[in-house]
Amino acid sequence: MSDARNAAASTATSQRDARDLARESLPGERERASVVRRVLALAEASKLRVERSDYTLQTEEPRLQRLRMTLPLGGSYMQVRRFIGQLLNRMPNVALDSLQIDRPDGASGELQTTVRLSIYFRAEGS
Repeated sequence: MSDARNAAASTATSQRDARDLARESLPGERERASVVRRVLALAEASKLRVERSDYTLQTEEPRLQRLRMTLPLGGSYMQVRRFIGQLLNRMPNVALDSLQIDRPDGASGELQTTVRLSIYFRAEGS
């Protein structure tokens, strides 16, 4: 019985350690503004029109923050695809939550896209 408890405790410790290591690899909350600027710069570099951006900050776990970002964008399919590819490849603390694509004018190549992201940060001072 004690072997089973030791194994369970060891597993819990290694899982906690893995979460701690993952958290430590995230940018700190003080870097939030620069990370958001980087996301917007990637959109602009992809030649997308950023109409506005909305943010909601949540505390997920101790020492983990999640910034939910909603970006309505205008541009072509290839521009949107390039932006998302670069974003996910260059910024491992960003997750794509949803992607909504509409073509209001069937004759136009212009899409109205809403990208919803989660950006994770290490909470500092906790």
